[in-house]
Amino acid sequence: MPELTHLRSPAACERARFRIDAEPADVNMYKLNEAVIFPDEEQGAPDGEQLVHPIGLEMTILRGCDLKNTGWIIGIVLFTGADTKIILNSGGTPSKRSTVERQMNPQVLLNLALLAAVAIICRIINYTNERRWTNQQAYWQLFAESSNDNPEFNALITFMNAFITFQNIVPISLYISIEFVRTAQAAFIFWDHAIKHVKNGVTTRTTARSWTLSDDLGQIDYVFSDKTETLTQNVMVFRQCSIGGKVS
Repeated sequence: MPELTHLRSPAACERARFRIDAEPADVNMYKLNEAVIFPDEEQGAPDGEQLVHPIGLEMTILRGCDLKNTGWIIGIVLFTGADTKIILNSGGTPSKRSTVERQMNPQVLLNLALLAAVAIICRIINYTNERRWTNQQAYWQLFAESSNDNPEFNALITFMNAFITFQNIVPISLYISIEFVRTAQAAFIFWDHAIKHVKNGVTTRTTARSWTLSDDLGQIDYVFSDKTETLTQNVMVFRQCSIGGKVS
């Protein structure tokens, strides 16, 4: 910035007196609201006042930029590490799962929670009944007072048995079935003669490079395009034009 161009050496930077007011780190690459504030004895400011000079993007070098047309610069680091704009905008790798997969996973977790609830209920019923039967000296409770055969231990065994017995609540085979359906749909896309491309006598069939392509296509309701004949390749063919109401 012009107000700091006189700082051309380490000694000049050491003698400089100013402060920088900046907003918190922001992900917006095109927004920067900072200001250099000089005290009243600097830059010829009136008594009791401070000079404020805004800092814009044209005065800022973002992390990762390269210097050109100059060998060196003197600057002040405003944000470092995770507060830099390039890090704030990096983010995580977006998920490439289809909509069907994103809907299936919560449903499987819900079924797993239901299975756990059923197993817990079976354990509680078994523990309650065995305690009652033990107090009644039921004939099938012979040797029930032994350490390896008691209501607490039997309730735990019942819990695990219930997990195995009712495991079909969780549709693990559903994932295998969906993968088989996706494979068949990818084959149908490849065999479809209506969507093949013929150019210079060479026929190119549509290849599904992602097994979730059919899932994504099923979610499309509208296709918006600002041009025609450019959805798959950048080729524009002249059809006709209208000049003064005359179509040619």
